[in-house]
Amino acid sequence: EDESDFLADIAAERYIQICHQKGLVPTPNALEMARQRCLASKNGEVCTNADFVAFVAMIPLLDRLDSVNLSGCHGVQLDQQVLMSLLEKMQRQPVATSLRELNLSGCLSGRDSLIAVMGLLQSKHGPRGLLQLDLAGIAVPSQFVQDLAEAIGAHPNLKHVSIANTHLGLDQNSPKAILQ
Repeated sequence: EDESDFLADIAAERYIQICHQKGLVPTPNALEMARQRCLASKNGEVCTNADFVAFVAMIPLLDRLDSVNLSGCHGVQLDQQVLMSLLEKMQRQPVATSLRELNLSGCLSGRDSLIAVMGLLQSKHGPRGLLQLDLAGIAVPSQFVQDLAEAIGAHPNLKHVSIANTHLGLDQNSPKAILQ
């Protein structure tokens, strides 16, 4: 067993400890996510706020986190505090240097989480290796269009950005902000 697997095992043990403290049953899917270094919501298996609290606590113990895909959370409203904690952890190691894909499709709500995503993209401590960002289905108010466009444009490595169904362009200032 190499050091990478050892760290994944420690992270999985931390997840189990948090689940035990919170009275949750650890899910096999979450334990597999620790091994795969990928936070992904599939089939609603790890989609409750309590599950995410436990998983987010595991992140600092991983040697890397390659992908965060919350697109499977449709219909589950993540608590703002849980989501903000996840976004905050993405500005620390191991995530800041290893994250390549961030899919928040349909998961963000509220202006604070949108501001946090923009801050994450602009932070010199954020995931600078991020290649893919999916914000599809997240309503972007007109007052944030220019800031979001600037944050996306300033990121050094983003290659693919999905902003489908974000209501961009619904007001007269949106096209101008996007083109700048």
